[in-house]
Amino acid sequence: MPGITLLHLPGHTPGHSGYRISSGTQTLLIWGDIVHYPNIQVPRPAVTIAFDVDSAAASVTRRAVLAMAAAENPLIAGMHLNFPGFARVRASGESYSILDEPWSPDLI
Repeated sequence: MPGITLLHLPGHTPGHSGYRISSGTQTLLIWGDIVHYPNIQVPRPAVTIAFDVDSAAASVTRRAVLAMAAAENPLIAGMHLNFPGFARVRASGESYSILDEPWSPDLI
């Protein structure tokens, strides 16, 4: 489909993937299970979880996705984000921070 790109995101589970959906100047990155605890794993991407079948690969993938998200500024959607389920990522020195997207009825 035009505007939809499948992203291979290894480490969490076999075949774990995300999607980049673009239209004009807007992009949504659906990153699946890249993070389970955004307030912990975004600033500290090396922190893994028991559900990651390859924790080393999951950590590398998380760091790469966070770098891309900080550089490109897409709206992020994922399974374990804080309400309302959308956020943006910012580089913060050697780490990253997550900014929950403000609630808006336009998000539904």
